[in-house]
Amino acid sequence: EIENFIAKYKDQDDFTSIFISSKMFSMISSIESDDEETDEILDIIDDLHGLKIVTSDSNPLKLFNEAKSIVSNKPYELLMEVDDSEDDVFFYVKDKPGKRDSIDELIMLVGGKDNFVMLSFQGSMSLNSIGKLASGLDIDGAEHLENLDKN
Repeated sequence: EIENFIAKYKDQDDFTSIFISSKMFSMISSIESDDEETDEILDIIDDLHGLKIVTSDSNPLKLFNEAKSIVSNKPYELLMEVDDSEDDVFFYVKDKPGKRDSIDELIMLVGGKDNFVMLSFQGSMSLNSIGKLASGLDIDGAEHLENLDKN
């Protein structure tokens, strides 16, 4: 369980854990905008229930492998894998019960010799909406999300 993984490490000095609640997403999505792209992102944010971000640069491969072993089993399904010279990136999804085209949770794991990043988006979303949201995020590793809607 991802929650147990986060709880296990969150109080360690070399582990950063951030949680953004649905209340915060509601506040953000209520912002008025005249820009169509911003409005699209605000609509996507309104459907999110939470975002957990976990990072560490201490023992990143150990953390990456531990997190990967947790999410590589049901109810999560591997969506996409990216191997490059510096980092390995895995995307896992948990489908909404009874709705194959709607995602309940998306987990992105990034692991390399220098860092570990885990993003966990909870809420009602599609791959297309996650790709659009990624373009507006300024979070280390989020640039990998932009490729989801291209597959």
